[in-house]
Amino acid sequence: MDKSPWYQTNLWAGILAGAIVLFAGSLLNAAVKDLDFWQRVVVYLGVAAIVLLAVSGVKKSWREHTWKAFGHWLRGLGVTTNKRRAAYIKVGYDARDAEVIRERDQANQRPPDWRVDQKSLTAEGDMYWLNNDGYGVLDVMIGKPDSALFEITEAPKFTNPFQAGQWFRGNITKLGREKGVVFPVKWRDQNGDDHDSEAVLTPGSVHPPQESPESAYARGKADLQAEVDKLRTIPILAPAWHIERSPGTYTEFSLSNEMSGAVATHVHLRSDAHNMFAIHEGGQWDDLTGKATKVFTGRATDAGIKEGMHFTLEWTDEHGFRAGPEYIFLDGWASELY
Repeated sequence: MDKSPWYQTNLWAGILAGAIVLFAGSLLNAAVKDLDFWQRVVVYLGVAAIVLLAVSGVKKSWREHTWKAFGHWLRGLGVTTNKRRAAYIKVGYDARDAEVIRERDQANQRPPDWRVDQKSLTAEGDMYWLNNDGYGVLDVMIGKPDSALFEITEAPKFTNPFQAGQWFRGNITKLGREKGVVFPVKWRDQNGDDHDSEAVLTPGSVHPPQESPESAYARGKADLQAEVDKLRTIPILAPAWHIERSPGTYTEFSLSNEMSGAVATHVHLRSDAHNMFAIHEGGQWDDLTGKATKVFTGRATDAGIKEGMHFTLEWTDEHGFRAGPEYIFLDGWASELY
């Protein structure tokens, strides 16, 4: 049995609606009799809407489906007070702050791990590698280290994102090789936050210094000269040279090394004055080491026969150095002729 108040029952709602319709109908008929047809339709529809609203306010089931739903709709529009609006805004900002903190904490779980290695030696300056063993970052800049240790010769141009490693050029000093170099590094993480740290070039990772061609030549020349000077201080067995005319002839001669064990290679004999003597054949021999004799031919002039002849001799000693010149005199044989 329906326990609603009597004025909310279907019976009384119908009686009320009928009374309103009868009363309002009489008034409407009197009011709209002079109106056009479409105007009367509009008036009737408006009155019908008023009647339905009135009934919905009396009948509970109608009221829940109309007025209650209408109230929910109004609340859904977000109509609120200034105080409540400020509270909503604060909740939103707090949630966003917490999200930012969480993102930054996650981004900093693997920060960059910087180090510097030397990769190669070039004429433009040694090439170095800035390594990042952590997560990728942005806008990396490497600052100038102590000038007594290192000089950056070419401004680095690192690209984004900076991952793994990128190169730059510079020259390390002798002190930097001994102590290592510390480079200041700045970067920006994925959240836009700025950071700074250091990258270290350890002494053990630095190659030996590259020598210029000019320096290498000068050093080699000096080393060779020092070796020559050292060898020259070592006593060696010198050849004992002797020239004589072969018996029974005036055109055949011999050069002898009369020192046993004395090394003499690439021997070259020359006449000092062609107006005294001219060599025709011989005069150059590959080896006259030890007691050895070589024959050469030539002709003496009248002046050479009377006054004698001068010869110059050069050779290569046991150390591989050219020896001489040594001057040898051969007596003339005018007494045999005149």
